[in-house]
Amino acid sequence: AQAQTGRHLSLGVGVGFHKYVKDDFNQKNPGISVLYRLSPSPGSKQGWTLEPKVDLDWFKTDVRTNVGAVQTHIGKLQSIPVEVGAGPSYRHGRIKVGVGILAGPSFNHYTRDSGTNPIKVKNSVFVRPETSVWYDVSSRLGLHAGVSYIYNRPTAETTIGSTITSAKWKTDHVNFSAGFAIGIF
Repeated sequence: AQAQTGRHLSLGVGVGFHKYVKDDFNQKNPGISVLYRLSPSPGSKQGWTLEPKVDLDWFKTDVRTNVGAVQTHIGKLQSIPVEVGAGPSYRHGRIKVGVGILAGPSFNHYTRDSGTNPIKVKNSVFVRPETSVWYDVSSRLGLHAGVSYIYNRPTAETTIGSTITSAKWKTDHVNFSAGFAIGIF
């Protein structure tokens, strides 16, 4: 995340809301996130720039499936994606608008509820296009708002007796976030 124009390091906190594309997945809202900025050469350059992006996320979602006509909770899926990417941004005065795309591996772990069939969820490729807006209140305080689409489709292998079936889980979701960061130095 990008923050104040005149600081090498800025840290802050944000609040995020998630909406999964499929009803089989549900995460309690809101979620808390850490906002940061590392800038080797800070300054208030106006206009367009291309910026590298790095991120580490952690998502934990309830997994449900239809058993007959009843949607039943079957476990929890934890995903830890490690992402790198880039994107252009445009700064005009105190406002900075940017877009980007990040991608990388998602390390997935599934914990089943008791009484359900064993399911193994494999690691997957994670892709996140995003857009964000920063408003610099001062040289030390920046406000942030952003939206991103999370693309993550791990393969789940279900074992019933000696039979293993495989299916792609569409854990895609939209993420809305807002927060602030304070320039440290």
